[in-house]
Amino acid sequence: MLRRKYQRSGTLWEGRFRSSITQEKTLLHCHRYIELNPVRAEMVLQPKDYSWSSYHSNAPGQENKLLKPHAIYKQLGMTAQDRQKIYRQLFRSKLKSEVIDGIRKMTNGNYVLGNERFKEKIGKMLGRRVTPSDAE
Repeated sequence: MLRRKYQRSGTLWEGRFRSSITQEKTLLHCHRYIELNPVRAEMVLQPKDYSWSSYHSNAPGQENKLLKPHAIYKQLGMTAQDRQKIYRQLFRSKLKSEVIDGIRKMTNGNYVLGNERFKEKIGKMLGRRVTPSDAE
C-alpha cells in the first residue's frame, strides 16, 4: 500500500547497495574511499567526525563489537597501536581522482576491482565479463 502511495517498487534497500569482488591489495583503497565518502559529501570535515564510520575503530582503536579487523588491516603493524597509527597516516593524503573514479565504475557496474591478472582469473572462474566494455 505504501509502495503504491510513494510510487516505489521492490524492497526498501533495492538499488542502494552495490558490491564488487575486490582484490585484497586494493582493500585499503576501498577503506579510504568509504571512510572519506562523508567528507567528499561535505557532511563532515574529517572521517573521525562521522558517527557511523569504522574509522573510529580502525584509527584511534575504539572498541566496536560489530567490526572484525580484516587480515590486511592486521598486517599494517605488529601491535594495535602500530596499525592504528599507520591507518591514520593513510588519510593524510587525498585519494587520487583515478582511484575514486575506478572504484565507482567497478562497483556501479558490478565489475571486479583489482589488477588485470586478478580480473582475468575471476572472469574465468565466473564465466562472464568482469570489466566494462570499451563503450562504457
